[in-house]
Parts: sequence; C-alpha cells; structure tokens
Amino acid sequence: MRRCYAFDQLECIYAPGRWPELRSFAVIASARTIKGKITLEHRFYISSLPADAVRLVVLRHIDLNLIRLAPVQRKAGIKVRRLIASTSDSYRAQLLGLV
Repeated sequence: MRRCYAFDQLECIYAPGRWPELRSFAVIASARTIKGKITLEHRFYISSLPADAVRLVVLRHIDLNLIRLAPVQRKAGIKVRRLIASTSDSYRAQLLGLV
C-alpha cells in the first residue's frame, strides 16, 4: 500500500525560507508485508509545485519509468540508478534525451 499526502501549510516545516520557491511538501506513506512482518515507511519531499498529490505521484511514476528504461547503467539496480539520477546532471540530461 502506498499513499501520497500533499500539503501547502509550510509553517510546519523548519525554516521554510531556506527554499525561496517552496510551495508545498509531500509525504509518501508506504506499507509492505514480508514474511508476515509489516513495515511502514514515510518519505518526505519538498516541491516548488502546488500541493497536488495526484500530480506528484504521476511525476514520480514518470521519473521511475525513465530511470528503469535508461540504457546507461542498465545492470545497476534501481536504487543505484535513482542515486545517480539525483546527483548527476549529465545522467538526467541523457534520461530526458537532451544529449
């Protein structure tokens, strides 16, 4: 199970002024069961987009699909490719077909 919650009440974030373009934040809550044990995870994201959970989830799916289909680092797992995409401008440009 995965749920996305988007908020535009920025006063609950510590020092929101550090991000001048900040308009919303999102919480992705996920639960999974492995061998009868349930684990819960919450991931937090900040965004310059309006608080729209559906839009944020669609963007996340597009991103993950681009990363999965990328010809670079094909043998690397999805976690490694996500890390590379988050830290490398040239990798992101290649994913988007800009190079």
